[in-house]
Order: sequence, then structure tokens, then C-alpha cells
Amino acid sequence: MLIASSLLYSFLLKKMILLLIAMYLILHICYKKQVTLLLLSLFVAFLFFLRVGIKPATLPPTEQELTIIVRIYPDTIQVKESFVTMEGKAAQGEVFLQYPLKNAQESNHWQSRKDQNVTIRATGVFKQADPARNLHGFDRQWYEWTENKVGTFRIATILQTKPNSRWHFGRAMRARAIDWVETEYSPKIATYIKALLLGYRDNQFREIREVYNSSGILHLFSISGMHMSLFLGWCLTLFRYSRLTFEEFSIPFLVVTLLLVFLFGQGISILRATLMYLVNILCKERQWHFSALDRFSFVICLLLLIEPKSFVQTSGVLSILLSFIILMSSDNRKNPFISSMEISLLASPILMFYFYEIPLLAGILTALITPLFSFMLLPGLLFSSLWHVLGLPSSLIDSWMTSFLKLLETIIQFSHSFLVTTGKPALWFGIVIFLVGLACATATLKHRILFFVSMMIFILLPSFPLKTAVSFVDVGQGDSIVFQSFGNQKVYVVDTGGKVNFYANDSDKVTKNAEYTLIPFLKGEGIRQIDGLFLTHGDFDHMGDIEEILREFSVETLYVAEGMLHHQNMVNLDSELFKQTAVVELRQGDRVGVHPTFEVLSPFEKGTGENKDSLVLATVIKEVRFLLMGDLEEEGERRLINEYPNLHTDILKLGHHGSRTSSSEGFLQHVQPKHGIISCGVNNQFKHPHVEVLEHLERQEIKVLRTDEQGMIRYEWSLFSSHPQIITAIQSTE
Repeated sequence: MLIASSLLYSFLLKKMILLLIAMYLILHICYKKQVTLLLLSLFVAFLFFLRVGIKPATLPPTEQELTIIVRIYPDTIQVKESFVTMEGKAAQGEVFLQYPLKNAQESNHWQSRKDQNVTIRATGVFKQADPARNLHGFDRQWYEWTENKVGTFRIATILQTKPNSRWHFGRAMRARAIDWVETEYSPKIATYIKALLLGYRDNQFREIREVYNSSGILHLFSISGMHMSLFLGWCLTLFRYSRLTFEEFSIPFLVVTLLLVFLFGQGISILRATLMYLVNILCKERQWHFSALDRFSFVICLLLLIEPKSFVQTSGVLSILLSFIILMSSDNRKNPFISSMEISLLASPILMFYFYEIPLLAGILTALITPLFSFMLLPGLLFSSLWHVLGLPSSLIDSWMTSFLKLLETIIQFSHSFLVTTGKPALWFGIVIFLVGLACATATLKHRILFFVSMMIFILLPSFPLKTAVSFVDVGQGDSIVFQSFGNQKVYVVDTGGKVNFYANDSDKVTKNAEYTLIPFLKGEGIRQIDGLFLTHGDFDHMGDIEEILREFSVETLYVAEGMLHHQNMVNLDSELFKQTAVVELRQGDRVGVHPTFEVLSPFEKGTGENKDSLVLATVIKEVRFLLMGDLEEEGERRLINEYPNLHTDILKLGHHGSRTSSSEGFLQHVQPKHGIISCGVNNQFKHPHVEVLEHLERQEIKVLRTDEQGMIRYEWSLFSSHPQIITAIQSTE
């Protein structure tokens, strides 16, 4: 299996190292003269290549109006504020779909998924998929490729609709089940049933995810496939009570299994759990004596034939590796509590690589809560569903289930204090630690202590990067700059960004985006505490995500311009979040911070937190001067020129995202920057940066770096370097 999968992924990922690994394994088998094993490995590899095809897929043109015919997958429909998302199958291949909703009536229409088992003809454009725009950020291109999608099609107009054939019953059945659950249950119970039983995770699931993230048992919802094994076990027990022989009930049992796979979402974890269960039953009934590892390998081969990209999908990696850890750690003589602790420790490198955190209580909570899920919650949800189907009075049962779920969430929430941000480790280091851990799982106490020490080093290293850095984070149409001293001894953040959307419904105007931009970057860098958080002024695109930052990180001091606390956006903040944070007002002449120290150049007097009152900060890192202008406009620039006749800088963060109201040619001539940083959103509605500003920069021969074109812009110094390396997320230059 290793040879076949290495050959497969050397082709898919274009990685020579995987091909070399496959060649080494082939030579090793040849040396051992294991001809049968070699032929079997090559045959499986041949099947893999037949499955994926040698010819690369042709992607459709982007940002060009097209008319396509697409069969909608009704069980993937999600209505989100002013648009609906779904998946479907077109002639070009499988696609993600987005459709803007025009009114509430149309929103209600799409909420009924059972009525959307249709094929549509629509006009629209395929969106250009971005790579990761920030370090440790979401990579849309990679995501679409791993999910076997040829792109995201933004529908402009639906021209024609016709029902799908009856052969497409699987997804229609699941769509009906989702609609029924949402109709019959309260939102909380419905969210659990959809997530645990149907594998459907929508906006409401985010609330549950936030509760369970810190516990380390989120895999119970998304990657374990545990419920599939339980349901198949119950079905098998019923068939055995029918007194039919295995040969007689095997076909009906397979039909039921297939229906359950469709009903539960056809995800990788469901497929893996189903195949594993069927292989184990078949071996038991036929008395085939294969080892657990042989059966697991056979299941992985089948899984790769069904979904060749299982090992590059996050859910696939987590599901397969965690089940492998459980398999290798299984020992009937072990205490279940000790076994859970070992499994959680072995899983730590995987969780660190994907989520940049490890939950310290994962082992304890897994040991305590897994039985509750297996023997109380899942059966309880199933019993409640049957009760509703039979039309019996269910208010008492629903009330009990709601109380139980709230109690469970309350118990789990305290684990948030034991969630440790570790940063993202190097892939090769994570693989080494993972393999060492597996080798030590059944070893002597001495080797286990060695593994534990290695794991602690592995956990601590990403939190102390051997570099100094200044990062202009791509937060879309907004600002956020992160200063990291050597080893993250001091971390300062200037502005948080904050996405503003304009919808017809006022309640939908503001959505948070820090969880996709700033927060993953900070956690990926191993940052647990922010020593100083500066808010330059009260505009939402500069401070809109402060509440998200305060919830996720310990912030020692919040710095604002004098008078800004009275700005309406500041008044609206949750005061409870500031209890552990000192709030300091700044004005011209103040100096704050250590490594680096920030000098406040503006405001000159108490203001109200508007653009003209922006904090203007100057600092020096390894003899490189930085000047951050907030949204200060031309009038403020003229005053800076008068107050600071010798003000010069190397790196200028332009005011107001490159608007013509800032960055006058006279100011640029005065400060003489070498680089001009413009932080703005792609195709933003304000048309930033304005042409006049770009012309000013060109005439002054100032190198322009823009987050809308290059993503994150990062200045990085290694331990002994005095000149920074300039790194951009989308393209790199020295």
C-alpha cells in the first residue's frame, strides 16, 4: 500500500521525494525477493492511476460570462445572509455554486432543499480562486483541487429549471431529512442531529464548533465516523435476530448500508468507517485470519480507489491517521483512560499542523465524553427522531435533550483555559515526531519518557521563532500590522481589520473576518499573548474585529488615540472583554512598547476617533524605519511636515488605503520612503488605491507593495541578518 500510495501522490502532488520513497521501497522488496508483494503493489498502483487518469483536468475560463447546465446537489444547499451556496455537477466537472438572493421570498424558496433536486441552466462566471493570501491562511486553490472541484461558479441568472431523474435519490433523501430535522426540532437539537447523524454542518454548527474546539473531541462530529459503526452494529443485530443466515441477509444489509452512507453525507470518515466495518464482518464470517493492520491497509486501498485525494483532504487525513493511531495503540490490557491519553498525545502533531493548537485535556475529556456520545447522545437523538416520526408527543423528550446538551456544553467550555497555542510546525518535523510516537507506544518506560521529552520540544519550538518580523496582514479592505520581536518575546498588533458588507437588511451589515485572516496567522506563528494592541481610529475596517482578538488572545494593553473611547464603534464593544486588558489613551509625543518602541506622532489633541484623529506611529527595527499612517488625510500630513521637519522613513504604510485624500506628493517628498505599503481589498468598491496616488509614488520612485495584489507583505530578519527579506504571500522577492 505504501508503494502504491507513494506513486499516486508523487503524480498528484508533483513531488519527487515521494517517487524516491516509492523507488526505495521497490528496491527493498526486490532485495528481499518478495515478488508477489511487488506485483501486488504495482497492480494496486495501476488501479490508482486508472482511477485518477493521466490527462490533467481542463479548468474553465475565469471571470468570463458563461452559460452552463448544472445538476444541483440539494443536500449541500446553505442559505447565508444574502446568498446561497451549494455544490453541483456540470459538464466541466463538479463545481461550487454561489447565487445572490434578491429578496426574502427567494431565500425561503432555497431553504426548502427537498424542492431543489433539479438541474438548472444558468449564466454567470467562474471566480478566480486565490492561493493563501496570508501565511497560515486559507488556500482556496488548494481547497478546490482537493475537493475535486473545477471552480466556483457565481450564478447571475437562472434561465431554466427541470427536475432530476429518480436515479439521483440519494442526495434528495438526505436533503429531505435535513429539512425535516429543521422543521421538527429546536435550533440547538437540530444542529446536533444534522452534525452528528447527517454530517451536515451549517452556520449554526459554528457555535457548537467553538464550544468543542478547545476540548479536542471535535472529531466526534466531523471525522470519526463513530456513528456509522454504531448504526451498522444495530442493523446487524436486528438482522441476526431475524434468524436469517449471513448469506441470506447480506444483500439487504448492503442495501441498508448504502442508504446510510447517502443519508450520513458520503464523507471520507463515513466511507472509511463503513468499509472498515464491512471488512471486519466479512473476515469474521468467512474466518479469514488477517491482522488488524492488514485489514486497515486493505480499507485504505479501497478508500483511495473511491477518493484518490483522501490523503490531501483535511478530514481525510484526520480520519485516517486518528483511526491508525487508535489501531496501533489498541491493547485490551490497557486501562481505557490511559489509552485515551496516549491517543491524544500521539494525535498532537496532527492537530498542531492543522489547527496550531493542542487541547491539554483532550485525553481526559475523550475518555469521559465518548461513552456519553456512544451510549446516551447518539441513541437519544435516534430515539427522539423515531418519536417524532411516529407523531407522538415529544415536548418532554426535546426539553430533556436540550437540557442535556446545554449541560454537556457547560462542562466542556471550561476546557478553553487548557487550550495551548503552539504554532504551525514544519511538516517533516511533525512526521518524525508522529512516527517516533508510534514506535514508542508499545515500548519501554524509558523510550516513552524520551518520546515525551521530544514532544515537549516539538510543541515549544514553533512558539519561539528564530526571527524578527513585521507583517502587513491581508485583511481585505482594512488594516492590520503585526510586529514580532525575536522569539516572539514581544508582539504588537496595529489594527485588527474588520469586514464591512452592505446588505439590504441592516442587521447583516457587519461580518467578522479575523477568524480567516489575522487569527490563523497569529496562531500559526505560535502567538499566545499580544503585548500591545493599537487601534488607530474608530473605523470598522481598522478595529471591527477587536472582540474576536480579545476572545482568542490575552491582550496586555490596548492603545487608542485620546478621545477615541467615545467613538460609537468603541462604545458598542462588549466591556466584559476588557476586564483583563489595560486601556491607555495616546497623543503626540508619547512613547510606548519595548522591542520595538513606538513613537506617537499624531494626534496632537483630543479627538473623536475619526480619520483626522488617527494614531500615527513611527518605529525602528534593526535600523529600518517604519511609519504607519492609519487613515490620516492631507491636512494631518501637512501638520506632520510642520511639526517634524526631519521626518524620514524607509517603509511607509500609506494612509487611508491609497485614497486620494491622503499621501499627497508633498508628503511623500518629505518622508522619502523606499517602500510604500498599500493595504486594501481586491476589487474594493472604493477603487483604492486611486490612480493619483499611484502616480505620485511612481514619480517619487517609491516601490509599491499592495495587499490586494500580493497578499500579506512581510519583512523578516533572521538571527544574524541586518537587512530584511521581503516575503509576499502570492509572490516573493528579495
